[in-house]
Amino acid sequence: MIEPASFQDRTEEFFSIIENLKTQEKEIFNKKQNNNEKTQKQKKKTGFMIAASYIGKQIYSTCLKLSKLSKLAQSNSLVYDTSQEIQELTHIIKQEIQELNSKIQELQTYLNNNKPNNSQSSNHTKNIIDSLKNNLKNATKDFQNVLEQRNENLKIQQERKSRLGDDSNINMLKQQQTPIYHRPLTYEADPLNQFVLNEEQEKKSGNQEENFFEDFQTQKTIANQSTRYYQERVDAVEDIEKTINEVSSVFNQLSVIINEQDVQIDWIEKNVEDTLVNVEKGETELTKYMQSLKSNRWLIFKIFIVLIIFIIIFSLIM
Repeated sequence: MIEPASFQDRTEEFFSIIENLKTQEKEIFNKKQNNNEKTQKQKKKTGFMIAASYIGKQIYSTCLKLSKLSKLAQSNSLVYDTSQEIQELTHIIKQEIQELNSKIQELQTYLNNNKPNNSQSSNHTKNIIDSLKNNLKNATKDFQNVLEQRNENLKIQQERKSRLGDDSNINMLKQQQTPIYHRPLTYEADPLNQFVLNEEQEKKSGNQEENFFEDFQTQKTIANQSTRYYQERVDAVEDIEKTINEVSSVFNQLSVIINEQDVQIDWIEKNVEDTLVNVEKGETELTKYMQSLKSNRWLIFKIFIVLIIFIIIFSLIM
């Protein structure tokens, strides 16, 4: 008869191995998840820094263009006309300021939606955005000042042009005051001389008529050019005033945002001051409590000495 083979129950060992494997898999999964979260946070932080750095570079580039525009706007020359270049620069700078303002607002919205858990990182990113806003605000203010200066220079140039145009018109009118058919009577006694003189006067009269019409056409051309020039200047002034209004709106928006931040900073400073006062009060109370503990220890020590003396005396008596 065949004896039954001996066996060992290892069910518990099997389940323990399964539990260990589950625990290891769970730990590996948690590590991967933590690493993914750290990677995503690092990517977000890197993306924020790249965007902030790009905006800072764009503000610097706009400031360089603004410096060039300021030099051109300071020119009052009537010979070298820089109106076209100034208009192009003004249009470019205005667009860049508006785009930078929009990008800073987007960066602020992104920061509000993705606030860092670390307070130090949060303060750092907030300081970066505040710095960008202040730089853009200063650039906008400088741009507004340059436009106002350009507007004043255009008015001065118009006045100078109008004065020069009036003086030239007066001089040309004085030159044309001689009568076209003016014929001085000389040698009237001699008929032959009179005939020759009449022929010469007729030729001169014809030439004077041609010169008159040529001067008239020239004067008309100059008048048209002056009218066109003044119209261009008027359009330029209106465009500058419109740009000043648009830039002023951007400047006001930045001022409101920065003022709100100043209010928050004042509130934080007030809370910090209150906290410092409370800490000082707490320190004073702790010092008082420490002094009371020291006095209580000395009292306990005295009582302990009295008890020892009493025990010694009692033991001697017994």
